[in-house]
Amino acid sequence: MQLSEAVYLGCFEDRERNRALPDLYIQKPWEMTVEYCFQFCWENDMRYAGMTEGNICMCGGENTDYAKYGAAMGQCSKTCDGYRYAYWSSSSRDCGGESTTSIYDLRSKYHFNLNLFPNDLFSPNNLKENKLKTITRCNDQNYRKLSTASSSALV
Repeated sequence: MQLSEAVYLGCFEDRERNRALPDLYIQKPWEMTVEYCFQFCWENDMRYAGMTEGNICMCGGENTDYAKYGAAMGQCSKTCDGYRYAYWSSSSRDCGGESTTSIYDLRSKYHFNLNLFPNDLFSPNNLKENKLKTITRCNDQNYRKLSTASSSALV
């Protein structure tokens, strides 16, 4: 698993008692890095990797609803402990925050979750309008590749 192969999905709200990425969990105080977390999740055949509080890595499988608590844009700014405490590291990758998780898709370079769209974006009875709104929204967000599979999914 190469770091460049993962796609950053964003910063999301999380709950300690009911994690957004519930399948696997590992805590490494003073050692956690994004690379370590990716490798841990990848080796356990997980699709999603997420970091929170600077030293916790969580993984989620194919059907994980990582956005179930909503987006938390700009709130994942805690530096991973492994970078902060390593005298040799000049990296400052973010590892979530308090009650927020930085989430990555380890398997798809062009995955996009419609849960991030406003609730009023899609009309269930108008597929043509949905496709136009989707294309416009993705262009606004500077996404490079877009294909619409239906009114409820993008790949």
